[in-house]
Amino acid sequence: MQKELLTTTELSKILRISRRTIEKYRKIGMPFYLTGPNGKPRFDLEEVQNWMKECAKEQVENFSF
Repeated sequence: MQKELLTTTELSKILRISRRTIEKYRKIGMPFYLTGPNGKPRFDLEEVQNWMKECAKEQVENFSF
């Protein structure tokens, strides 16, 4: 079964973050796919959520007083 890939706009609405924030996250490693003849970014929600959880986990592990 093929996963549904989301546009930047769709992902921003689901996560309640700006499109600009998504672009920043892409630059630091958020998983995405380039689709279509123009190579537009698309996102798998489950992969993005897992990536965000890992980032949060790393921040907690690297936190020190």
